[in-house]
Amino acid sequence: MEGLTVVSLVAIDSTGSYQIEFHEMETQAQASGAFSNNSANFSQLGGGSYVSANGKNWASYAKTAGGSYSYVAYIETTLVYVQTTVDNKQSVIDFIKAMGY
Repeated sequence: MEGLTVVSLVAIDSTGSYQIEFHEMETQAQASGAFSNNSANFSQLGGGSYVSANGKNWASYAKTAGGSYSYVAYIETTLVYVQTTVDNKQSVIDFIKAMGY
């Protein structure tokens, strides 16, 4: 059935302070669409700062606002999603970089 996530994985840090979600979609269009929806939601958070980047088959968006850190990205058919406090921001960035995002 079109539109379903094929596989979802959740990585939780050792303290249980945050989780990083990985979703494998059926198509790149679905991953891109989920990215667009989530990044639009993050952009509506008031104030703060954001960083975005994109390429042919990938995009990323990160926002820090109001004590929270939000990150969403996709590469081909995989979507990565995180929402946590700014206290965990650097740990999340380090993990995401280690995973190739």
